[in-house]
Amino acid sequence: MACGTRSVIGAVFGPAATGELEYARRLAADLRPGMLPLGDRNFAAAALLNQMAATGADLLVRCKANRKLPTVARCRDGSTLTCRLLTTLTDPATHPAGELVRLHHERWEIETAYAELKSTVLGGRVLRARTPDGIEQEVWALLTAYQALRTAMTDATDSVPGTDPDRARAISKYNARGPAIDRTTYKATISIAILTSDP
Repeated sequence: MACGTRSVIGAVFGPAATGELEYARRLAADLRPGMLPLGDRNFAAAALLNQMAATGADLLVRCKANRKLPTVARCRDGSTLTCRLLTTLTDPATHPAGELVRLHHERWEIETAYAELKSTVLGGRVLRARTPDGIEQEVWALLTAYQALRTAMTDATDSVPGTDPDRARAISKYNARGPAIDRTTYKATISIAILTSDP
């Protein structure tokens, strides 16, 4: 997902028995030069990082706590300073460490996107399909609806100069049932609210 707009860039899914790293490897095919995937420490696996870097995309991934890293500086009290972010953005003039740390916090946007999918698009309901093919079809339909909603939200925020797309949220008229379409008028029951004050 794109952090700024929360738009879907690529999607993979399957059995829970398949780990996140395998799904990340599959998503690497969607990366392009100019992209900057942000990852938490679970994705700091050398093989995955090398695969992602080979696409031409840059990387910014938090390092696992137990990984031995070179010392950046030694403090007066004897402690050492190490960098806990792994990145391909190594020029401090164009990518200062403080900016990379700030940028890495944007990865939490994906958690907000998951919440939107669960509460707004899915409305808290479980998938209805009973077969793997049916579940796959239903998930793709949900992602398509979510993408259309995020596109509308981005268009709405573009109409207010200087408004970040992540300041928009979908509000369902019938939150208990989630979004619905009036079958007689074909009007959606979701509206878009643009948050005007900082969180």
